[in-house]
Amino acid sequence: MYNLSIKFACLILAATLTLAGCGSSSSSDDPPTPTPPPVTNPPVDDDDDNGGDDNGNGNGNGDDEPEVPDEPAEPVIISFDFADGIEGWYLNGEGPGITSSENIEISHDASASAMVITPFNWDTDNWKLEPRAQIEPTDLSGATITFVLDVPQVYADDGDLAVQISADNSYFGWSGVVAGENTITGTVPDSVGTTGNFGLQLSQAPSDKNIAEPILVKLVTVELAVQDDNAEVVPPAELDFDNLHALADFPIGVSVDGPAGMPSQEERSVVEQHFNQITAGNIMKMSYLHNEWEKYTHDNAEALVEYAADNNMTMHGHALVWHSCYQVPAWAREFDGTEEQFLDQVREHARSVASYYDTKYPGTIVSWDVVNEAFKDDGNYRDAVADCDDNGEGSVFGYHARGPEFIKASFEGAHAGAPNAELYYNDFSLVPNHEKLNGGNGAPGVLGMLDGFDERGVPIDGVGFQMHIYIDWPSINDIRQSFKKVADRNLKVKVTELDVAAYNPYGGQSFVPYTQELADQQKQRYCEIMEAYMDDTIVPPHLRGGFTVWGVSDADTWLTGIPNFNGNPWPLLFDVNLEPKPAIMGVANALRGRSCSE
Repeated sequence: MYNLSIKFACLILAATLTLAGCGSSSSSDDPPTPTPPPVTNPPVDDDDDNGGDDNGNGNGNGDDEPEVPDEPAEPVIISFDFADGIEGWYLNGEGPGITSSENIEISHDASASAMVITPFNWDTDNWKLEPRAQIEPTDLSGATITFVLDVPQVYADDGDLAVQISADNSYFGWSGVVAGENTITGTVPDSVGTTGNFGLQLSQAPSDKNIAEPILVKLVTVELAVQDDNAEVVPPAELDFDNLHALADFPIGVSVDGPAGMPSQEERSVVEQHFNQITAGNIMKMSYLHNEWEKYTHDNAEALVEYAADNNMTMHGHALVWHSCYQVPAWAREFDGTEEQFLDQVREHARSVASYYDTKYPGTIVSWDVVNEAFKDDGNYRDAVADCDDNGEGSVFGYHARGPEFIKASFEGAHAGAPNAELYYNDFSLVPNHEKLNGGNGAPGVLGMLDGFDERGVPIDGVGFQMHIYIDWPSINDIRQSFKKVADRNLKVKVTELDVAAYNPYGGQSFVPYTQELADQQKQRYCEIMEAYMDDTIVPPHLRGGFTVWGVSDADTWLTGIPNFNGNPWPLLFDVNLEPKPAIMGVANALRGRSCSE
């Protein structure tokens, strides 16, 4: 069952809810009630212009006592501890009250006070592997949902299982699992609004489809966001153009990752109006398209490619080869042969996938992230690991074949499959202009790899800069110099995954509300980035591969699924209601050569 508490008022969410008592905490995990600061009498004001009385307290109520500020509201907590069963939980796709299907069963373990998730069949649509809670319709916008799981060792040994949280039709808080206790947390996008359900999706199957060990859910909490009635409302930006992409002579792109990889119906008007290139957030990565050597699964990706073609948009393919554990396909994980045999498989994988879309949808996928994130921050290739039990920091590809060799084979295969497509190496943390880009102390860095590829004739066209950055980091000078170092090698510069977060949790910063001041700072930041990209002395026009933001709106940013962020970092061009933010005017001003101070 679940409990709920709130200071001074009791909000009933469901008829089965047990009330912990007005003004009391419903669980030991509730935050303590804030204590207001002590109030002292202010200095006597002899003037009568403050609306108070002659006693000078300034509150206008005619007594001698100062006005005590309202005590901040305690967050509302919905809590399931499963001590009494799993009432209200059901299987998504099966309907309320249904707890068992051919794919999955949920049940109660009284001795462990837990909900038990037992998977039967992993070869199914992921949404059928999703326990959900039915609640009274509640505005979950900005709520923090936390699941505490007990995961058997067999899943950690396998290394592939991943989970994510759901609310209505939104998914967030994606995470791999370790053996033992796991705490999975996510912030509900504001776009969800009022809904009557949320849940936990087993979103990535283990590589061993025979695993059927039960997973225990020990605790679930939902902390509703406290509404601030005095929160500043930032009006939408007034646009003086019709289509953002029309202001540029290079692709202006956006990533999409809605149901089955498509943008949502609400997002589509924004995507179609302002962008002329799209990138799939997930569904064109390795294990989605080619997990087993003799089997390709193109259906969802093809639907997105057809959507792009139908709306006169091109696509940037993302990504042919990536080390991340949840994306390492079974054929690479289970490989047992020589280095040359492995390189042949990598080459053929890249060729076959690129060729499929180049042949069936000519002119739609015009560029690819061929290899994604192959370097560590110190400029060395990722460590070689035989398996993925480190959840992705090391590279299985680097284990079967040395770093530069599997990257070289990937580009050779992609070029053979799509000879007219632009081919990019893509990575994060390149714009800080440090060792990852430059190398040093024996490390090649990305630039060292590029120089080696130039000498060996590897068919690479450019570098993709992910640019998941912040309003105050890195410096614009570092961004300019990083762009220039790639362009100076006559390689294209493509901004592939840009978002500008309002605060940096890795730099000791915490959540900040979205205010006009913040919106203006973000507008200038976006403008300065585009201004650097448009500078002919930094990136000449013929070397501009495109400019892509990573997400349609603040409502669907991937950053809210990262535990370090404790609230929305407002990183994109459109707000949670899909209204344009000042940031989009910053991009537009730079494209038109206007000052970033406008």
